[in-house]
Amino acid sequence: LEEDEDDLIDDEIIEIFLEEAEEVLEAIVEFWPIFKNNQDDKDSLATTRRAFHTLKGSGRMVSAEDIGETAWAIENMFNRYIDKTIKISKPFTDIVDYSITQIPALIAAFKNRKPCPVDVKAIQEYANSVAKGDEVAQWSIDGSGADSSSAEKETEKKSVIDKALLEVFSQELISHVQVVQQFIDTAQIEDYNTPISDELQRAFHTLKGSAHMAH
Repeated sequence: LEEDEDDLIDDEIIEIFLEEAEEVLEAIVEFWPIFKNNQDDKDSLATTRRAFHTLKGSGRMVSAEDIGETAWAIENMFNRYIDKTIKISKPFTDIVDYSITQIPALIAAFKNRKPCPVDVKAIQEYANSVAKGDEVAQWSIDGSGADSSSAEKETEKKSVIDKALLEVFSQELISHVQVVQQFIDTAQIEDYNTPISDELQRAFHTLKGSAHMAH
């Protein structure tokens, strides 16, 4: 009976949370655009930040971690703006805009006990970087908020390494193929009675390893 009562309380708390989450979302949808268009409007700023703060606290209380931690990541950006650590920027507004569009899906997933359909980790990491004042690339819907210039440099670096490896592999290939060809020539002369040499085995072994490395 006691467990049933606990379950009932939990269900009631969750029901209250879901109702509150919908109300909070309505407040965000109403007041965030006002502040976005007029950053001197302190009331809309306070209401928007408080709404994300509420989502954070109530989400954590009912173990709706995807909602709670995402709301905290966004709230933290507002906190850093209020204490003048960062300024409003396009990455700031873009990630807030995107997170707002995803909140209904987060609420629905929690309500229906379904897997989260949103990449909340990408949202949280991007928002955390913005809150720290880090330089970030433009936010995209697929969550690719990584620094594009760094990614390009990494690709170029990998390309140089790949070319160097292929060059080494090509040089080794020629020498080892020569060993194999010499064995074939000798075997043909000796009517294929030539024993397999250690040199031939090493050539095949090296070719196999080099081919895997260059793949």
